[in-house]
Amino acid sequence: SDPNLLTMASETFSIGIDVGGTNTDAVFLQTKDGGMNVRGSVKTATSQDVVTGIRNALSQLLADDQLPKEKVQCVFLGTTKFLNALLECKSLLKVGVVRLCLPTTVNHPPLIEWPEQLKNTVLRGSWLVHGGLEFFPESEISKLIDSEFADVAKEVEAMAVGERPSEIVVSGVHAPLKVDQEKRACDMLRRELDARGMQNILVTSSCAAVGRRIGILKRESAAVLNACLRRSAAITVKALNSALADAGLAHARAFLTTSDGTVVDGAGVLKRPVQCIASGPVNSIRGAGVLLNDQTSTSIFVLDVGGTTTDVGVLIGAGTQRHVKESNSDSRVAGVRTNNRVADVVSIALGGGSIFKTGPVHLQHFATASVGYRIREEAICCGGATATFTDFALALRDDVDDSWATVRGEELRTAIQALTGCSLEQLRAAYRTANQRVADLVSKLKTSASNDGVRVILAGGGGALLDRDMIAEMLGMDVADVVTIADG
Repeated sequence: SDPNLLTMASETFSIGIDVGGTNTDAVFLQTKDGGMNVRGSVKTATSQDVVTGIRNALSQLLADDQLPKEKVQCVFLGTTKFLNALLECKSLLKVGVVRLCLPTTVNHPPLIEWPEQLKNTVLRGSWLVHGGLEFFPESEISKLIDSEFADVAKEVEAMAVGERPSEIVVSGVHAPLKVDQEKRACDMLRRELDARGMQNILVTSSCAAVGRRIGILKRESAAVLNACLRRSAAITVKALNSALADAGLAHARAFLTTSDGTVVDGAGVLKRPVQCIASGPVNSIRGAGVLLNDQTSTSIFVLDVGGTTTDVGVLIGAGTQRHVKESNSDSRVAGVRTNNRVADVVSIALGGGSIFKTGPVHLQHFATASVGYRIREEAICCGGATATFTDFALALRDDVDDSWATVRGEELRTAIQALTGCSLEQLRAAYRTANQRVADLVSKLKTSASNDGVRVILAGGGGALLDRDMIAEMLGMDVADVVTIADG
C-alpha cells in the first residue's frame, strides 16, 4: 500500500465502503491530529449489479450538507464479493491448467485439494505435459514438446464454445527457479490456440500471475483463483469508479482493501484479484478493532456476521497499533490452500440469508447458498417462502429485535415448521449446530488453550442472530455484546 494515501495535514477526510452479499455500508471519516472521528454512516441493501448499492449508499451518506465531499482525498472499498463468489460457486470464470511436470507429479493432478463443488465449477480441462525443473541442480526435468501444446489446443477446440476455459494457467514444477520455461510454454500454447481461432482465451504464467513461490500446488491454485475471479474484479472496479463519478467524487483516489489489510488501486485489482479475496472480512475486522477502542486485551477475536458469510479474525497489538494477525501457515481461502499473503481470517458460508436445507435429519443444515440482498423479499419473516438463518434466530429467541419483520413469534415458528417439515426440536438442533460451527472457527484460530487476555466480540449486521450465551458456553469464555458499527 501507499504510505502517502492521506497527507500529513492536520485534518483529512476519507470514505470507507463495505459491499457485502446483503448490505452495503458507507462511513465518512475525519482524521484530525491523530484521532479518527466517524462523521456519518449509512446502511443500504446491496444490489444485484453492485454499482446501484454503492451509488445509493454514497447518495444517502453525502445528503448531509455538513460533510465536505469536495475535501475527500481517498475512498476505500472492502467487499465480500470475491469470497462469496468462491463460497457460493457463482460468477466464476472457467479455467484450464497446463502443468509442466512429466514424468513427475502424476499422482497429484491440478486442484487435487480443492472442494469438489468449487473444482467442478471452475476447472475446464487439466493437462500434464513435459517440462518442469529440478530443485537441485537447477536443470530441466524434461524438455518442452511442441506437439503436446498442439494436443491441448485441439482438445480445447473440441469443447462446446460455452464450456471452453476463458483462461489457461501454465504452471511448472519449481518454475520460479527459471521463469523463462513457463514463458516459453505460454508462447507455444498461445500460437496453437491462435492458429485455431481461439484468440479470446487468455494464457497466463503462474509466476507472472501470483508471484515466484516454489510450491507447485499452492502457486497453481492461487493462479487459478486469480483467473476465475477476473469477472468479479472487473465488475467491482467498474462499479466503484462509476459510483464515485456519479457522487461527485471523481477527484478522490479509489482503493480496495487486500487480504492482508493493505490497499491496492483498481489497476492492481484487475491484474491480481486473488489478493482481494478476504477484502471484506479484513475490512470489517479492522474497523471493529478501531471503533471498539479496547486498550487491554492482548488478542481480540472478531466474529463478523454478514448476510452470506461469517468471518473470524484476530486483532493483536494495542491502541493505534492494533492490526489483523497475519497467517503464518498455509493460507486457505474457501477451502483452497494458496501461497498468498493473507490475514489470519477463516470463513464459513453462514449468514443471515443462509438457506435451510431440508431432508433426512442427518442432512438438515444451512446450505452454502444465501438469499443475500433479497432477504426482505424471500425470508419467511418478511412474507417470503424461504427458510433462512434470520428466520430461525427470530423464531427461536426472544432477545432478537423482530420489530421490522412482518411475520414473527408463534406465527413465524409455525410457518417454518410447515415449510421445512421439521419439529421445533429439530429447528433448535439446526440452530445450535450453526452456532457450534461459528464457535469452532474461533477454536481453530486460538493458539493456546488458555483464555487469559482473550476477548471475543460479535460485529456485523448479522451478529445479533448468533446466540452469544450459547457460543460463550461452547468456548468457555465471555462473548461481548454486538458491536453496532458500519463495516466500512
